[in-house]
Amino acid sequence: MLKDIRLHLHQDEDAQTALEDLQADFIAAQFQQNMRALRAHMPSVAAELEQVRSQNISIFCNKSGGHNIVDYGTGRVLYGLEPQQEITTHLQHWQQHPLFIDLANQHPLHHSTDDVATRAAAIAKRSPLPEEVDTLVVFGLGLGQHLATLLQQHRIRHLVVYEPELQYLHSSSLVGDWQQILDLAQQKNTLLFMLSGKDGRDLVENMQELQQHAGIAGFYLYKHYHHPVFDGIEQDLMLRSWPQIAAQGLRLKRDDFAAYKPLFCALAEPEQLAVCKSEHHPRFQQNMAAFSHYFPDIAAQFRDYTPRYWWPVAAGDEVNLLDLSDLALLYSKSPAEDGYSIATTLLITPTKMV
Repeated sequence: MLKDIRLHLHQDEDAQTALEDLQADFIAAQFQQNMRALRAHMPSVAAELEQVRSQNISIFCNKSGGHNIVDYGTGRVLYGLEPQQEITTHLQHWQQHPLFIDLANQHPLHHSTDDVATRAAAIAKRSPLPEEVDTLVVFGLGLGQHLATLLQQHRIRHLVVYEPELQYLHSSSLVGDWQQILDLAQQKNTLLFMLSGKDGRDLVENMQELQQHAGIAGFYLYKHYHHPVFDGIEQDLMLRSWPQIAAQGLRLKRDDFAAYKPLFCALAEPEQLAVCKSEHHPRFQQNMAAFSHYFPDIAAQFRDYTPRYWWPVAAGDEVNLLDLSDLALLYSKSPAEDGYSIATTLLITPTKMV
């Protein structure tokens, strides 16, 4: 939830400038190395990158000297305060319980009426990602660190990457290691399909093509970050069978503000989820008593309320919010510390109203 860029920059402007100056030569050299590798192995991607210019999205150096991506139009960053560690942890959690789509399975994996316990139990039963993977679909490139990790740890026959935001691809080319990614793919005989500018709407067509020409029986899906189309496709894949989707096409729900998520969220571990039961939670009872006294209409509305999207779950002695659809957490391990960090930053660098 710590996505305001002010939280990520050094408070001392001179110190921040010094960090950026230290990284400037590395970024320039890394981009040239990546372009050479891409021209040799993926010339169409290299040609796209030569046309991309940062407009509102760019790499920046955070106060710890690490790299992150920022949208200057909103002042929001893609990752949290420790991007590399967060990317690693996110991938590890998914690797333990990956989503696999069996192209022949006639039954949906989940149901829209699932509660948290039912959904978490079903996800917990998923087998870990095997060393040998026939087909892996990745929604989202971001910095690209997860691609190298997947190729290092697994032998993947087909790796299909969708990245709708070309500026993310450009950001990855500035600080990622595409030479390593492409070398690993070549060493392990991985067919890497980089579908830049694509948001996954062609998934059915692409998988049917692989099924026809390569005989794939199914595919794993890893969603690196949240995007309305990525989220919609993932939900459709879980709530309808592949034969039904293949026959009728993907169904993408309309955007709903209440379902908004930050672009990159931590994933909850399904075995450790504990829903906060309002009837047993003293803070809820205290608040309901206060609302009953001052705002009785609000108290009546929430006395027997069932969440649609965000469910309160235990985070130690605190409460976090969980998106039931994919077990994404709105806050970090400590929502209270998140709130304190945000409030402290706002006191030092308040938002200016123009």
